[in-house]
Amino acid sequence: MASNREISGPGLEPACLAKARIGVAAGLAVVALCLSPVPSAAQMLDNYIPTNLSGYDVDPGVTVTSRLRPQYASPGIRFGDVIVRPQITESIGYDAVPVSGQRGGSTIVGTDASVRAETQWSRHQLGMGVSVQDIRYLDLPRQSYTNWIIGVGGSYDIGRDTLSAQYTHFSLNQLPTGIDNTGLLQPQPYTTDAAKISYKTQLGPWTFIPSLLVAATRFADVTNPDGSIRTGAVLDRNVETASLETLYSFAPQRSAVLVVRGTTAQYLGGQPRRNYNDISVLGGLDYSTSGSFRYRALAGYQVRTYENRAFQNNSSPIVEASVIWTPTGLTTVTGTAIYRIEDANEDTFIGYRYTQARVVVDHEYLRNVLLQGLASVQSAEYFQSGARQTVYSAGASVTWLLNRNVGLTGSYGYSSSQDSSQAQSYSRNIMLLQLRLAL
Repeated sequence: MASNREISGPGLEPACLAKARIGVAAGLAVVALCLSPVPSAAQMLDNYIPTNLSGYDVDPGVTVTSRLRPQYASPGIRFGDVIVRPQITESIGYDAVPVSGQRGGSTIVGTDASVRAETQWSRHQLGMGVSVQDIRYLDLPRQSYTNWIIGVGGSYDIGRDTLSAQYTHFSLNQLPTGIDNTGLLQPQPYTTDAAKISYKTQLGPWTFIPSLLVAATRFADVTNPDGSIRTGAVLDRNVETASLETLYSFAPQRSAVLVVRGTTAQYLGGQPRRNYNDISVLGGLDYSTSGSFRYRALAGYQVRTYENRAFQNNSSPIVEASVIWTPTGLTTVTGTAIYRIEDANEDTFIGYRYTQARVVVDHEYLRNVLLQGLASVQSAEYFQSGARQTVYSAGASVTWLLNRNVGLTGSYGYSSSQDSSQAQSYSRNIMLLQLRLAL
């Protein structure tokens, strides 16, 4: 699967669905994560170095978004050793520019429902879940779409070691305002079936995690309003990724990580085929100071070799880094920077270099009132032509946790895209009001 649609570890949801919940970490809900041109990919940094440590109040490493709030957390429904957590979110709002390059906005009505079940055993774990997200554009029906995901995963403890496996089916949509969707005029459905197996073993301060991820992605054809057809078969592919992660913990919340990863991709359509082999080596650090800072970083080098000589091989440094600053127990500032190679999800280009800088401020105004603001800039520089697309985004949200079962979020997002070919330049405003009900 392309890296900008990468599966986010053991979770059952991609980032835009997982973070759209109006729970403790409401964020910008659907505004900045599902409807904006921000990729839904899970970042490598989050895969190999977890972002937030859960805990209470001002425990070391705990942020505003990861803080546990038992009085506002839905308890779920218990069946013996299994807890089932159903949740539904209803949204209403307005999207000023759902299609880049075209005028006319639309009222949005959205439904986001999920059911998760997980065991509470002292050893071994098993979980499964289903998520459905339906977005209706009342004034522009062609822009409506439905995403859904179903998955199952578990782990088996063998002494101090852990064997983990998971399978997930994704049925999602590319959106016209995506940074990598030049010429797309309406949502394009695609599916991914992914299976992952990993083994974690510990030897003193050392941890070793070999893993294998296999994914098959298939795109549907889309007929644009002007009658042109965007063919999906050229993007269909099977991808296998093997990796070895090595961690060394030299103090609490202070560790080093080394990741060696190899990927092979086989494209099923298009001529010539885009098949490639890819290898990357990354070194990283997770370091919390005795004060209010936590540093997370991965840096390395990536080499991609195409089987067909019609395509030029590519290599590039890759970097993902973040700084988490907690000046007080009530405020968290997170800065993130990314530079890496991405696969293109359209038939004009084979890939691009992706750059992102992002700042998010979370503030706990009251125990049950959470504020968030963000600003980001993204850039895609395509291999063949040197064409570049840049997206600037900003937004804010307010989340009110009424009790364990009910929450409200109001949010606003703005984004502006500038394309060097002028094919996809736009400015966009989105406003949403969301109501969450959970058991």
